[in-house]
This record gives sequence, C-alpha cells and structure tokens, in this order.
Amino acid sequence: MGQVVVSIAGKSFRLACEDGDEERLAGLANTFDGTVDELRSSFGEIGDTRLAVMAGLMMTDRVGEAEEKIELLTGQVHKLTEALNTAASSQPLDPEAVRARLDGVAARLEALVGARENG
Repeated sequence: MGQVVVSIAGKSFRLACEDGDEERLAGLANTFDGTVDELRSSFGEIGDTRLAVMAGLMMTDRVGEAEEKIELLTGQVHKLTEALNTAASSQPLDPEAVRARLDGVAARLEALVGARENG
C-alpha cells in the first residue's frame, strides 16, 4: 500500500493509496488545494471546513458538467457509428457504373480544357 503526504489549505495530510497511484493522488490533492485557494482569495478566511465543503461542491459541479459533455459526445459517436455502419452495409458500388461515371467526368473535363485552350 502506497502513501503520499499532501498539503491542502496549508495543512499536511498523509494519505494511503494503491501502489503506483501516489503521483495521481498528489495531483488530485494539488488541484483540490488550488480550488480551496481560489475560494479563499474570493471569500477570505471563512473557516477551513466551509472552504473544503465549498471546494468539494465546486469540483463536484465540474465533474457533473464533464459527465454531461461525455454523455452528449457518446451519443454523437453512437449516431456517427450507426451512420457509418449503415453506409458500409448499403449496396456495394457497381465497378462498371463507377467507371462509366468517371469516364463521363473525364470527358467533360477534357471538353472544358479544350474549350479554354481554344477560347
């Protein structure tokens, strides 16, 4: 079991974590401490407990917003995947029809180039 000492609101806390998660936990504590400092600069000294609760609520709100965005993006990915699967399962292209269409486009391009050169 790993351990890390973090500082939040000027106080040190020794926290246990899974081995290898020490750096991640220290980063989370640093982010939380930054939120506490942000609130302290906005509201002054209103008590450590109140600051911690407010910081927790702010971060919970941020997580909620992120979850909503993830849900929205997941829905969009699902729709795009369905559209891609529908397009992939549609009738395959007829090579002769594609060739004929490309020949028609090439003929029109040659006519446009010829007209431009002669015009």
